[in-house]
Amino acid sequence: VSENDNTATSDTNAGESNSDNIMIAKEDVNIREEPSPHTSIVGVLLKNTRISVLDNVQGWYKIRLDDGKIGYVYGPMLKEKD
Repeated sequence: VSENDNTATSDTNAGESNSDNIMIAKEDVNIREEPSPHTSIVGVLLKNTRISVLDNVQGWYKIRLDDGKIGYVYGPMLKEKD
């Protein structure tokens, strides 16, 4: 019985970790083509916009834009959702 309880807890934690991938822009920030300040700007993430983070690459957050394109936002420019 306790094994089932642990499994249920694991499932709950997995769901929570997915929601933890939502970040919020601290201010208007450029979305870059690659995780570098020297690559092309592919868009702008406006202040207080919620975005789903796919990965963390060398201090940059990999995000998926509304049109399905992938971009990168510098890590310190985002904060965890409240």
